[in-house]
Amino acid sequence: MAFTSRMLAMCAAPCGAFLGSWLATSYDLHTPLYAAAGLLLPMTVVTASMTTNRGVETALRNARPKPASTRRREHPAHHVQVTGSWARSRRPVGVMPPRRRCRG
Repeated sequence: MAFTSRMLAMCAAPCGAFLGSWLATSYDLHTPLYAAAGLLLPMTVVTASMTTNRGVETALRNARPKPASTRRREHPAHHVQVTGSWARSRRPVGVMPPRRRCRG
């Protein structure tokens, strides 16, 4: 999400610079500032109407790290699929049986 918003901002910056310079040379130096204010004020109103205190509190509650006692411990062997003759011995795929020593 951060990369997407950064990419959109970087792509929109040259367009805004071109439009601002065109407005400044065509009309007046203050015109780009008034145009930017005219665009940003409605965007602020729309964003403020979508953001509520309850929504912010819920987002903050979900972002807090959970205590260590409630987290489920993940073991790498739980995610390994065991097939074939190894399935009978219930060993994960990467684990080899103990070696038998040759006496001879």
